[in-house]
Amino acid sequence: INGNSTGLMNLNNVQQNWAVELNKKMVENFWIPEKFPMTDDPRSYKLLTSYEKECYDKILSFLIFLDSLQTQNLPRISDYITTPEISTCLVTHTYQENVHVLSYQYILLSLNLSYEEREKIYYYWQEFKPLADRNSLVTNSFLAFQNDKTVEKFFRVLISNYLLEGLYFYVGFMFFYNLSLQNKMVNTANIIRIIQKDEMTHMVLFENLIREFLKENDLPNHQEIVYDLFS
Repeated sequence: INGNSTGLMNLNNVQQNWAVELNKKMVENFWIPEKFPMTDDPRSYKLLTSYEKECYDKILSFLIFLDSLQTQNLPRISDYITTPEISTCLVTHTYQENVHVLSYQYILLSLNLSYEEREKIYYYWQEFKPLADRNSLVTNSFLAFQNDKTVEKFFRVLISNYLLEGLYFYVGFMFFYNLSLQNKMVNTANIIRIIQKDEMTHMVLFENLIREFLKENDLPNHQEIVYDLFS
């Protein structure tokens, strides 16, 4: 991390074999949302209770924001990773987050909502305080590092990403799985399951990044930072 590099992606002499194997798994997960039919969800959406529909819209807005954030910020993290095999993982990771963003667009278009209704869902995170507060935890970590590139602030970025890829995403996914158990919005849940398959590899990537970071950097208060961000 943050070492000397020519920028050459020399994969003939790798240091981190786990990254090579992980990238293979990530690439094997290739998929596009249009391969998944959404024929039943427009009718199912209309039959949701007002509470279920509100939850569906706001949680989907939350997931859209998180994947949008990752699409923008992962390349900035990659700027400080000088091990080529890990850089390839981050490139694949960024691509997959972009596919997730496209998937949410595909879901919303399939529901036959108006432009105004779709826009409202996209921007719920701005007007609904619990979503804004949760999102700000991650965005603040990125902004703090951009303004002051210290070892501790970069570690906060790594932990924030792990929190985002794990706890934040999985809590959101559970709502759609619960709906599908009631035979509601089953098509949406099917796409979420494929997204989760990607997220599992993303968690492994950042788990290993955090471990490698701590090997290279002496950060005595790293446990306190983890507890602070997760609390």
